[in-house]
Amino acid sequence: MDNKHLYIYAIIITSITTFFVAYVSSAISIALPIMAKYFYMDDILQNWISLVYLLVIAVFSIPCGFFSKKYGLKNSLLIGTIIFLAGSIFSPLANSSAIIIASRAIEGLGAAFLYVSGTAIIVKAVPDKIRGLALGINLSTFYIGLTIAPFLGGFLSSHYGWQTIFYIQIPFLIVAIFLIFFKIHQNWITVNNEPIDVVGLIFSSLAILILMYGFTILNQIQGIILIIIGIIITLFYIKWSLKQKYPTFNLRLFKNTNFATSNIASLTSYIGIYVLTYVLNYHFQYINGFSSQLSGTLLIIAPLIMTFSAILSGRVSDKKNPQLISMIGLMMVLICTIMITFMNKTSSLNYIILAMIFYGIGYGLFASPNTKVIMSSVPSKENSTASASVAASKYIGKTISLALFTVIFSIIMGNVSINPSNYALVILSSQITCGICTLFIIIALISTIIGYKSNRYSRI
Repeated sequence: MDNKHLYIYAIIITSITTFFVAYVSSAISIALPIMAKYFYMDDILQNWISLVYLLVIAVFSIPCGFFSKKYGLKNSLLIGTIIFLAGSIFSPLANSSAIIIASRAIEGLGAAFLYVSGTAIIVKAVPDKIRGLALGINLSTFYIGLTIAPFLGGFLSSHYGWQTIFYIQIPFLIVAIFLIFFKIHQNWITVNNEPIDVVGLIFSSLAILILMYGFTILNQIQGIILIIIGIIITLFYIKWSLKQKYPTFNLRLFKNTNFATSNIASLTSYIGIYVLTYVLNYHFQYINGFSSQLSGTLLIIAPLIMTFSAILSGRVSDKKNPQLISMIGLMMVLICTIMITFMNKTSSLNYIILAMIFYGIGYGLFASPNTKVIMSSVPSKENSTASASVAASKYIGKTISLALFTVIFSIIMGNVSINPSNYALVILSSQITCGICTLFIIIALISTIIGYKSNRYSRI
């Protein structure tokens, strides 16, 4: 197979898997009220259907990155698709809250493999001159998944049951498995004889798991204790890793200013923006009284705009300094989070839509160039490591964001079902959440400015 056909198939396959990784995450958020009733869940437990998916991706991103380096990107992509397919089959068959959460964890493990290997395969297979465009296309499929998911998830869950959200994925994932097996003939193994840093694998995953779970129960003393334990384990892992010749994750990469600042921007931006979908969904369904289908339709606006702005920014980043494009994008996202922070029951739909437009354009401008900076700031043999850092920062950020949302609602509202008598508390919880999210967007913007001013960026 010539290189042209190889990179075309690489883009097609990673677009399919990236689409469904995004789709199932967003579609489930729309169906949560329906699933909560089905499984008799309270407002805190229902969030774990989404949270466990993000948590597992965050925990396993670094191990999956190491697996990809040692055993090959193709194998990683194939295994990830199979595991993701298994989770998509088990989830709609669940008959209890424990089983649905466990099935979502399986999906999350598959998604971790897919996200890490997908980005790295694009960097390996696609020619230099169009790599930014290819990364933009890959991110646009992620946003297309986010775009379609609210409408399709709302429509399917309202008319055919929440289970169909998962069933619709199955044939496409089977097609992806066959394409990987028969059309991708390179495996891209970047290390052969490096020993497995078992201690590093265990402690990196354990640190992320304990820290992330601690954030989800931060309003309890156990949460504070877990965060302290997680920090201690993290410090031990850093000390251990820096002494290893072949570490699980090469922390020395963070000496590169562009790599470090872009990862910080990725992490803090996702903390700042991911929960906005949940805030808006709650506002539409509870405060405005919209149906899940109408709410899903409105939530299409931001990711639909991201789809186009991500491709545009990816293409422009092949010619211009990507950090400048990222800065402009984050400034627009900042306007969005400030607007949503002041959203209340009297806010007009036009006001909310305007905020979503700023969100869509801004984050689309930020994400593609920022990913390119991360991937281009490392040696070729570290592509899987860089891809793992992209996935880890993204999904740790998402997990913290949703945990923040859950904890604030728990503190303000308590462990109760949402009903008209406590809608004022829903608004207050949303405003506090978005106010904190705005601070994280400011941190992301400052980090990107530092990277831009470092003048050390060299294009791929």
